[in-house]
Amino acid sequence: MEKPARKQELDRPQKRNAEPRHLFPVLVCLGGMFLWIIGSAGGSAWADDPVPPVPVNDLPALSPADEPPPLPTLDAPSRIIEEDGRTYYIVQTGDTLWGISQKFLDSPHYWPDLWKVNTDVPIMNPHLIYPGQRIRLFRKGELPAASSPAPGGPPSGAEISVPPEMDAMESAGLSDIGEMPALAMPEISRKGDYVYPSIARIGFLRPREEPPLGEIFKVRDDKVLISRGDTVYIRQMGEEPLEISKKYTLYRTYKPLVDKRTGMAYGIQHLLTGVVEIESIMPDFVIGRIHDGYRSISVKDRLMPFSIRTPVIPPAAPVEGLSGRLIMGEERSFLLGEYSVVFLDKGENDGMKTGQIYDLFTMNKVKTGQDGHEDLYSEVDVSVGSVLVLHTEPETITGVVIRSLRSFHAGVGFRSRL
Repeated sequence: MEKPARKQELDRPQKRNAEPRHLFPVLVCLGGMFLWIIGSAGGSAWADDPVPPVPVNDLPALSPADEPPPLPTLDAPSRIIEEDGRTYYIVQTGDTLWGISQKFLDSPHYWPDLWKVNTDVPIMNPHLIYPGQRIRLFRKGELPAASSPAPGGPPSGAEISVPPEMDAMESAGLSDIGEMPALAMPEISRKGDYVYPSIARIGFLRPREEPPLGEIFKVRDDKVLISRGDTVYIRQMGEEPLEISKKYTLYRTYKPLVDKRTGMAYGIQHLLTGVVEIESIMPDFVIGRIHDGYRSISVKDRLMPFSIRTPVIPPAAPVEGLSGRLIMGEERSFLLGEYSVVFLDKGENDGMKTGQIYDLFTMNKVKTGQDGHEDLYSEVDVSVGSVLVLHTEPETITGVVIRSLRSFHAGVGFRSRL
């Protein structure tokens, strides 16, 4: 008599499904990845590796029970926000400045004007806008002065003109800013100056914390996320009283940074989060309104004096023979690369000035031979990029990586350009 099949065998499919026709390596993409990065090892190989098409006839038909539930969608009215007499659009997945210009201005060629009036977002690269960003809209009759449709196509790998961000840029005669590749940051004007539109948000390292003038202790409606336009309640600190209608920079600090190898203290990081304007002063507290937000603003963020920082940075010659280490990235990211804001362990006392450029390098071990069964290695310095000095302190500087040959970590070296 034939033995009954085991339960495992009964549950196991008797025939394997047909193998897919297209077999190729699969990469699971993480947030922030795009084809240019994936294909960076092969230069422009990203353009040569399209996903192979799958014939429609090869796709299995889904029954109603197998169909996935529809993704939740955002109601169209909630994408538009009216605030302080201005109209804002909340960026959705797949949006571009080109497309938003077409949708609301009936022409895609007004995308440079959208970029110009939204420098506080900030949009550091017009090719990259992200879901959740708030884009200020305007009517055609409200276009900035001397504005006209851009004759070129949508933002792409082609060259683009750089819009001025602040009055300081216009007063510096930057109406004739030259065109630069889209991925060049900061830009270079025809006068030879560097232009870094996000200069207002870069922080710094100092030996001691900047004496705080106040601290946010509450936000109206107990909101979790504090953003532009929110009302906050401030506890005054220090001897200098806060003044009505005056703006103050918001910041937060971290524990002092110390080099674990040498025990040397680099200082305390000051991360700038936004700007608050004082509206009224009460006997026990101060009421303010968030004027700008550089990052997420939180209760316990503190106030320091506000000052206008020009984004125009004249070039300067580097200090000959100077070298040091990159301490860390401002956002404390594990991987650093192009556009990363970083701190270096040399400063004004070493002759460093804004506008100087230094090379970034790392030391790699290279096999140079063999002695019997033992491999011989030598250390070779390898360039990984360049950094532009944006802000100086006596013992440290804040800079931005303007050229990156590959990703790198904190601790790489820097030196005068060879």
